[in-house]
Amino acid sequence: MPPTSLLIAKNIKELLGIREEKYTKGVGGNDLFIIAIALESGATLVSEEGRQSVLPTLKSNYKIPAVCSMEEVGVDCCNFLSLLK
Repeated sequence: MPPTSLLIAKNIKELLGIREEKYTKGVGGNDLFIIAIALESGATLVSEEGRQSVLPTLKSNYKIPAVCSMEEVGVDCCNFLSLLK
């Protein structure tokens, strides 16, 4: 049985509508795995990726902060400066 984080990453990938390895301008496979580990461990994810003020229509174009803030994902996400404050 695969580790839980791999299953979580797979579920997030499906939520975003990403099929096979056809990633678009949003998160990639490694990003999904990092988000899954943060979710599994209850950790805050630190990312320097900019927030998208207007979310793309296509969920596969969501960047890390947008994916983290999805209701189904719910991972705290901040940038390094916010973490220090």
